[in-house]
Amino acid sequence: GFSKAFDGKAFSKSMRSIFDGLASSLESLNINFGSTSSHETETLTFPPEDVIKNIRINVASPDITIDESEDDFTYVEYDIHIPGLTVQCADGTLIINQHNTVHPTRNHNTFIHVRVPDLQPNLDVNSTLGDIEVTDLTPDCMRLKSTTGDIKVNVQSCQGDMHITTVEDIDITVDEVHGEAIFHSTSGDLELYVQRARDLQAKTVSGDISLESHKLENVSVTSISGDIELNVHSCLGNITAASTSGDISSEIGTCAANITLKSTSGDVEGNIVSMSGSLQSTTLSGDISLCPQDIQGNIEIRSNSGSVELTVPSLDRFSVELRSRSGDIDGDLPTSRRSNHQYCYGIGPQQLSVVTISGDITIN
Repeated sequence: GFSKAFDGKAFSKSMRSIFDGLASSLESLNINFGSTSSHETETLTFPPEDVIKNIRINVASPDITIDESEDDFTYVEYDIHIPGLTVQCADGTLIINQHNTVHPTRNHNTFIHVRVPDLQPNLDVNSTLGDIEVTDLTPDCMRLKSTTGDIKVNVQSCQGDMHITTVEDIDITVDEVHGEAIFHSTSGDLELYVQRARDLQAKTVSGDISLESHKLENVSVTSISGDIELNVHSCLGNITAASTSGDISSEIGTCAANITLKSTSGDVEGNIVSMSGSLQSTTLSGDISLCPQDIQGNIEIRSNSGSVELTVPSLDRFSVELRSRSGDIDGDLPTSRRSNHQYCYGIGPQQLSVVTISGDITIN
């Protein structure tokens, strides 16, 4: 009755931890929790003549692992207790499906392990309740989706697009994605180490996002209630990071376009070596601390109740306007103050505008 009550449900991370913990406790007492306690496996072997260029998997409960085989054969090892499982290979496509799963049960005792020669296969993998892991391959295109499982990828490169979607955690390590890199999670954390990619999009509702990259074309990172940490060496296009209630921390080398850092109730921090476009940062109730060492565009900063600290090499190239309704304005400023809460200076070609309602403004 306990197992049936939870069969097929999509858990949040905290509920899933409680559920898995109860399952483990019951299994230690030799109580069947919708799974078998021992692995009985079968392995199918496909010869080199079956050149596999596409792998399509659509299952409900098993964990899925895909990696490189040690020879020219393809191996599919699976737990024989997976209900309704079919495996077939035709015209260069390996198809693994699970049928007739009315009430799938999440457990990590059932699995599918695919070992395939690295012929840059296309991967289209969907698991409702299981985890997905892909390693040691250079796939052409990759689409991985899990409803309640974690997804982990560690590959050298992806020749096309990489689309990863799950409710839980995403852990990505890849040297280069030649197409789009899109990562979406509902309640999990995103750990992304993507050395190079064309366009990168990362989004989570209640998890944190950590992105480290050497060279990107465009970056868009969004979290509703989690923190964002960016470490980007070079970006040829725009960089956008937005969080509703989390902090944003960024270390950016060079950016050839614009940088936008926004948080509703979190703090924003950023060190930028060089950028050709404009810098915009806003927060409703958090503090903002930014240090653009070399910027060719404008700077616009808005904060409702947080303080702002901005460090720039010089004010000579800017037309400066600083306004705070009830906060103080201070820092390394030439004497052109209009009042205690408003300051204007210079007639440079670039605009520097900082506005707060109740926060202080400090310019270094």
